[in-house]
Amino acid sequence: MPRRYSDTLVPAYLLHARPYRETSVIADFFTQHHGRVSGVVRGVRGKQSKTKSALQPFSPLLIGWMGKHELVTVTQVESAGCYHRLLGNRLICGMYVNELLLRLLPVWQSYEMLFSDYLSGIAALADTDQSLQGLLRRFELQLLVALGYGVDFTRTANGHEIIFADKYYIYVLGEGFQDLPGNVDVSQSYLGAWLLAMSEHRYDDAAVCKVAKRLTRMLLAQLLGSKPLCCRELLMPV
Repeated sequence: MPRRYSDTLVPAYLLHARPYRETSVIADFFTQHHGRVSGVVRGVRGKQSKTKSALQPFSPLLIGWMGKHELVTVTQVESAGCYHRLLGNRLICGMYVNELLLRLLPVWQSYEMLFSDYLSGIAALADTDQSLQGLLRRFELQLLVALGYGVDFTRTANGHEIIFADKYYIYVLGEGFQDLPGNVDVSQSYLGAWLLAMSEHRYDDAAVCKVAKRLTRMLLAQLLGSKPLCCRELLMPV
């Protein structure tokens, strides 16, 4: 297996860390150029560790590593900016976003655009004036695009017809939006105006937020499988 190493420090965010042996942790990072990277950070739980204070979620980092396998040895961790202080529901939302990335991103696959989306999303979560509903739906849809499961909100399946604001549609997994059949309950459909709003990430309407949540939950479920997200149980209102 080719040797994995970083010849320069790489921008990253910590997604999750779990204890390993007496003083170390196994950490998962979301990096700008290499996607999700898993590595052992040695000695970080020791009393004399200088890395402990920097190794925090939602804090921009610069990291370096070396190794021959998927699980590398993290050789450097440095703070690269101000910590985004998230509290209450905003902290839970940040944890939810991190858990999505941890569960769905393969290791060692670059997602540079998604990394930029993540930076914007975490900064927005720290802004208490911004709606949590809109922030989460935007990021969920950006994640789906990055993974190859993006949704076209402006045309029906296979691009046959543009979405009209006054018509109702259903969503078929693996295909896209289709005209509402006569035997389907309207309550399970999507008004075209809502879809067009979602295409522009406009979530100021409660009805748009509600159907956007229903749609993203359905789309993410096919990728997450039967194992529930730990943070989702804390996020029932959003």
